[in-house]
Amino acid sequence: MESNRGAVFDSIRQYWATKSQLCGTSEVLPVLTSACSALSESCRVMSKAVRNAQASIAKLNETVGDLDIFSALGLLRRKSMGRAH
Repeated sequence: MESNRGAVFDSIRQYWATKSQLCGTSEVLPVLTSACSALSESCRVMSKAVRNAQASIAKLNETVGDLDIFSALGLLRRKSMGRAH
């Protein structure tokens, strides 16, 4: 296509040159890297929160004994409301 001449071919070349600048590797990789880093950090935070929740539920189970999840949530809610007052 480089050997083709004319306004149509020039505009096609210009279009693809612009596209490759916008979507070029040098521009896309930093954005992807940043997005992946943020996602990774978010997953670490979520994982820590899940581990903390599991530990709290296990501790509650040791304290209260056998109970279903709805009872546990009710106890946790009452406990946290007691702290707020």
